[in-house]
Amino acid sequence: MEKIKSLFDLYNRKETGLSRTLACLFYSDYRVIREIIKGENLKFKKEDVKTLEVYYEPSFGSARFDILCLSKNYAIVIETKIGLSTVGQDQMNRYLKILENYSQPKKILILLTQYNNQIEFSANTNVKILYKEWKEIYEVIKKYNITINIADEFDSYLTGSQNMKISDIDIWAVVINKDAEIKRIEEDLVYRNDNYHQPIFIGIREWDTDAKKVLIKKLYPVKEIIPPKTPRSRIYNSDDDKAYIYVLDNPLILEKPIYKKFNQNSAISVSFSDLEFA
Repeated sequence: MEKIKSLFDLYNRKETGLSRTLACLFYSDYRVIREIIKGENLKFKKEDVKTLEVYYEPSFGSARFDILCLSKNYAIVIETKIGLSTVGQDQMNRYLKILENYSQPKKILILLTQYNNQIEFSANTNVKILYKEWKEIYEVIKKYNITINIADEFDSYLTGSQNMKISDIDIWAVVINKDAEIKRIEEDLVYRNDNYHQPIFIGIREWDTDAKKVLIKKLYPVKEIIPPKTPRSRIYNSDDDKAYIYVLDNPLILEKPIYKKFNQNSAISVSFSDLEFA
């Protein structure tokens, strides 16, 4: 029996647990990785925030990264060490060889240690090697007062990691009147709404002049819901915007459009059992 002293104790108190904690911080708040590379004249742009993906312990044959961060412009590997442990030349060479093959224009290997005792290597490579200490991570978190909403994270864990389908709406039938919002959905696969729901699909209601009916011709599966006033939601919202961000998957084009006697509400719920097809 072991007493829990921190939420992160659930990972474990070893090096692997610390790596997992850091990976979660990178994913939850992009400012952590942005600030770590910022002092090296490397700019983490808005397009990188939008496309950021974080992987824990990906394996490549005999090599295994602690953390891998990928975005439009960056491929970043973080190797973490605690105590007096450091990264050896052979291990670093394996990492560099793999990183060099990534297509992103900027490739970074971060060697993260507890103390300033990492030997600095010289290597003929297009990968930038950064030497960082854990205290720098701590300083970034304190500087920005970075917090994690436990309820939202648990929601993501259930619906994402555990793949539980928790929904209150089958199809959220919405009306989009602004060209900018239509473009946001069709090109960025993002829908914004001040109301919170957990729909399986979002469908755009549109008037069909031939059928003389309001139809839904395609359905967008909902991949993720980002709460307002969080670092990731600010990619799409202003600081005072209260909109939830619904991240969508590629649309399902319906062979027969969905018809229902929609009322004038801008967004309504449609149950699968109530569907009618035009």
